[in-house]
Amino acid sequence: MLISCSCPSYLDETLLDQTNKEKVLLRIARRLVKQKEPFLIWTYYQFTARRLHNLFSEFGAEAITGGTRSDLRNRYIENFKKGRVPILILTMGSCKEGLNLQNASNAIFFDSSLKLDDISQAQDRIHRINQKRTCTMHFLVSKTCYRDWE
Repeated sequence: MLISCSCPSYLDETLLDQTNKEKVLLRIARRLVKQKEPFLIWTYYQFTARRLHNLFSEFGAEAITGGTRSDLRNRYIENFKKGRVPILILTMGSCKEGLNLQNASNAIFFDSSLKLDDISQAQDRIHRINQKRTCTMHFLVSKTCYRDWE
């Protein structure tokens, strides 16, 4: 069996301290929160979304995965659009299509799909018609993180 993973610490319980990517993500997030800029964090994995949700709970972040109930999903999205939630953590499989989240102009890709169409769709959640601000996409890559592919 081949296991895909963004960061080895997600597979090995003895490595649960923060990864390099999480440290960089926290720096970017603190800057954006201080500037009162809402932003998205994209991940490919539900486990990663839950871990990042715990990491960003102090900021009032919400996470949406394929396992999120539709009523909660709608509430989190509405609260994000109204500025009540500064950070929305999303899995690509659950949110890459059909959402208009242009109140944000920053998206951070903690990890992502190898399908360029998935990444493009995720980017388009903030890069929409009538978006007045420049959109910035942050892609996090680290030597201590890897992905194995079949």
